[in-house]
Amino acid sequence: MRAAVGDDGSFVSGVRGSLGLKLEVIILILYYYTGQKFLRTILQEKQVKLSRYGRYGSLNDPFEQAAYDTSDRELRRVHKEQINKFALMIGLICLSETRHSPAMWAHYTDNHEGACLEIEVADDHVFKVKYQGEKLFPGLTLAGFKEKVNIDNIKEVLGTKSEDWSYEKEQRLHVPLTPDKVRKMGENYFLPFQEHEDNVFMLRRVFVGYRCGKGILNIREDVKDYPKKVEVIQTRPSFRRFEVIDQVCKRFWNMDECEKGNEHTLPAVKAVFG
Repeated sequence: MRAAVGDDGSFVSGVRGSLGLKLEVIILILYYYTGQKFLRTILQEKQVKLSRYGRYGSLNDPFEQAAYDTSDRELRRVHKEQINKFALMIGLICLSETRHSPAMWAHYTDNHEGACLEIEVADDHVFKVKYQGEKLFPGLTLAGFKEKVNIDNIKEVLGTKSEDWSYEKEQRLHVPLTPDKVRKMGENYFLPFQEHEDNVFMLRRVFVGYRCGKGILNIREDVKDYPKKVEVIQTRPSFRRFEVIDQVCKRFWNMDECEKGNEHTLPAVKAVFG
């Protein structure tokens, strides 16, 4: 596999299709935020848990799959049926275009106690979420449902959220819940890190929160046998801007594990607060 890096952080990989034809696959660099509780499990088991739509999931936005007007009672009945059918077939992973957002670190890493994972993803596997102030198709009724909500605009329907969520800069990955794509453990589904042909979902770097007490030495141990080297990097709040940046001075890296409740003793915390 060969790659050319673009100005936006994406790159093009040359791969061979099943007929031996050379294909160009654009690989995006995206970010997955996780709390401290699941961080080392993700790294050790080399997989990310899929979120679910409808009654099978626990997404934090109740408007998921309801980006259009559902005030019509008959439409709403059909809408609920469709959501739960879809949820049996498709799972999702919510990724971000940024690793620097203070809000993302606060909301999705347990207030900087977790980490942000840098992941390479094939471009044709994800789509950008669009943010707006109003729902789609105002006044929609059951009679116009199939015309407005169909396979031709499915990404618009599934990828539209309130503008209040725009800080997430989300790109969404849909994954079929089939044995060849995911692992099932109990009632949960997981997408393994992988890199073959155009099916790319690979961990590259782990950015550790400044209040994370798991210990960089432990995290390095968790990723030491990955196919390609995974970097582990300490972060902290910037002194100049409202963003989270890399901690350059390694003297302030949280190398050793810290007991819960003693985060104030961590080197990265001391770099920020003294």
